[in-house]
Amino acid sequence: MSRPFYDRARGRNRWLTRQEIADLVGISRMQLWRWEQRKDFQREKEKRVKAYVRSLVKTRKSYADMALNGDIKAFETIVNVMKG
Repeated sequence: MSRPFYDRARGRNRWLTRQEIADLVGISRMQLWRWEQRKDFQREKEKRVKAYVRSLVKTRKSYADMALNGDIKAFETIVNVMKG
């Protein structure tokens, strides 16, 4: 899994396909699949996904704290993120 990619044509975030990821890295889709089957690749992927999720949670928590303390911009940011 990679981070969501902002697709200007669609005007929203979307996940990259495996083919798009392979093209970005410069490998075939089959090679990407082989890498995904390896235990060391899976561990590294899981580690990075967890770090990414933790960074999102910390950011949203701090926005929530700021909104609870009366910060209108933080509140608007939370609402906009939830709308998607």
